[in-house]
Amino acid sequence: MATIDDFTRDELRLIQHAPVHVIAGAVASGEEGVTGSMVEMIDGVERFAQSMASAADSLLTSIFASIDQTQPDDFDITQVSDPVFRDAIIEKGLKAAAEAKALLLLKADPEDAETYTAGLINAARAAVHAARSGGFLGFGSVEVTDEEAEYVGQLITILGAAQSEV
Repeated sequence: MATIDDFTRDELRLIQHAPVHVIAGAVASGEEGVTGSMVEMIDGVERFAQSMASAADSLLTSIFASIDQTQPDDFDITQVSDPVFRDAIIEKGLKAAAEAKALLLLKADPEDAETYTAGLINAARAAVHAARSGGFLGFGSVEVTDEEAEYVGQLITILGAAQSEV
């Protein structure tokens, strides 16, 4: 059974920071503006934290208990709602998810990798459902845009998950 000592500092940071990038990718795939983006980030982070809290006494619990309370160096919250950065943020989210899962599959128990994968997907889903997109004063808006659904679908595919509903 793997322990936190089996991971380098950089590996731990990848596992700890990938959820931020995944959630940011989900947020960037939408059209919510600054306020909606903040609501989506918060909901995504809360959902991921709930997923990790339910991981019981596992490697994941140890990894997230040791988190350094910093955001990733290559993450700027102000860029999440800016369409100029949309593609790069989405790509970073998908890449971080794939790398973190691959690392866990290599060094941890398969159950930890699957719990982490489910946590990432649930966090992305929570983010895209947190704020409605488009419309005017709530009229004509949609809960999840096609772009948001596409991002979650790509995440599911990249992570090799069997979940299909957004």
